[in-house]
Amino acid sequence: MASAAMAMSSVSVVCSSLLLRTFKKPSPEQLRTTEYLQSIHLEELDSVSVHRGLDEKVDPNDRGTALANGKRD
Repeated sequence: MASAAMAMSSVSVVCSSLLLRTFKKPSPEQLRTTEYLQSIHLEELDSVSVHRGLDEKVDPNDRGTALANGKRD
């Protein structure tokens, strides 16, 4: 049973390598589709804003909680 599994694994590896030989990397022109260009435009509209509380002032030396720093009591 194990020998059959090893044989099938070898066949799978050989088939995969033969398929990879036929792969052609797409050119940048082929990758610049309208969907891609739209997503780039929409990405510019996205922004991330981090808030830690309404009136809390952020200490620039604060490195987070003890658990986030890997410290345990």
